[in-house]
Amino acid sequence: MGASSSVHGGQLQQLRTARFANEQGLTWSGLSGVSEVVASVTDRANLLSELRSGGQLLLRVRATKNNVEFMTAEGVVCLVHLKQLGNFFSGSQTTWTVWSATGGEAFEAPNGTMMSKCGMAATVKEGLVEYKNTTGTLIMRLKLDSYTQCTALGFNDELIGVCQDMANNHCIAGRVTVAAGVDALLVLALSTQLLSICG
Repeated sequence: MGASSSVHGGQLQQLRTARFANEQGLTWSGLSGVSEVVASVTDRANLLSELRSGGQLLLRVRATKNNVEFMTAEGVVCLVHLKQLGNFFSGSQTTWTVWSATGGEAFEAPNGTMMSKCGMAATVKEGLVEYKNTTGTLIMRLKLDSYTQCTALGFNDELIGVCQDMANNHCIAGRVTVAAGVDALLVLALSTQLLSICG
C-alpha cells in the first residue's frame, strides 16, 4: 500500500451522477442501478452483515473462509470465491472467481449451488487487484488506498467507485459509492477481500 489518498465529497458527488462507459462484465448482481450501499456487521461471531441502500435492506452478506455470499430469502444470488491464496514474497497471485444466480449457463459454484461464472479477480501487486470478465477483458482495477478505503478504477484508470469505512475484521463492512453501470456489490466484495489479505 502506498501513500493514503482520500476521495473527497466533490468526487463522491461526481460518481453518483457519472456513467461508466463500458458496462460489460459489471452487472453480475442485478444492483447496477444502485449508486450507494452501506454494509454493516449484524453478527460478528457468524460473520454476517446487512447491505442497505437509502435505509432499505437489499441483501444479507455472509463471509466464510473462502466465500463472500450475498443472499436474499430465496438463497445466494452472488458469490465471490477465494480460489487461491497467493504469496507476495513468492510472486504467486491471490485469485477469486465471481458468480451470479442469473446470467449465462449455470454450473456448480464452489458453494454447491448452480450459478453462472461472471469473471475472475487477481492480485497484480500488493494492494492492487484486477477484475476481468469471462473472456479475459480487463474491466476494472481495485487499489487499496488505506486500511479503510479502496478505489475502483475503470480500464482507462478513471475513478468509477470507492469503498470507504472498511474494517479489517473478516466481516463485510463499508460504504460504497459507484458510477452508474458499476456494480456496488462487486466493488464491496473485492475491496474487503483485498483488505483482508493486505491488512
